[in-house]
Amino acid sequence: MGGFIASAADVMIAYAITSKLKDNQTFASIDLHTSYHRPVSVGTVEVEARVGRLGKKVAYLVAELFQNEKK
Repeated sequence: MGGFIASAADVMIAYAITSKLKDNQTFASIDLHTSYHRPVSVGTVEVEARVGRLGKKVAYLVAELFQNEKK
């Protein structure tokens, strides 16, 4: 289910970048790098996404997933 987890992170990253753009700006993902540190179990998973750096043409964003208070 790694693709599902990466997709959830990608959706939250989209919300994070959208909150920083002006009305006339758009975005597209150019690279999605994913590292898995432990499996996700059945239950609630929290996704925290933030803009790490916002340049003129490229933005760098980070998403972290938490379950049972563990990253």
